[in-house]
Amino acid sequence: MPSFRPRPSAKPFTLASRMADAGGMSGTSFHRHVKAATASGPLAYQRYIRLLEARRMIVSGEADVTGTAFATGYGSSSQFSREYKEIFGTPPIEDRRSTLRSPRPCPYREEAASA
Repeated sequence: MPSFRPRPSAKPFTLASRMADAGGMSGTSFHRHVKAATASGPLAYQRYIRLLEARRMIVSGEADVTGTAFATGYGSSSQFSREYKEIFGTPPIEDRRSTLRSPRPCPYREEAASA
């Protein structure tokens, strides 16, 4: 009886490869263009954008830390907290607590309104 083994894909699936295909370029070319525009690779840039949105949600009081983690695509609030602290230098719970102690307008809303 023959055994079933899935054939390896000729090209691994990633968000970056899908975006490269959509832009009509190779993955290498796409990576080079993104890096030139953002000073980071596509996945690092996507992570940064997700964390900016998370920070906006936390500072505005829109969601708690766990809700923000899941809303921005993280499957684990602990992974989210580690990456948040790595980028912003403070854990998301501290940003949340400081917002609750002294409410202030969210700077990201002003930028969004003027765009």
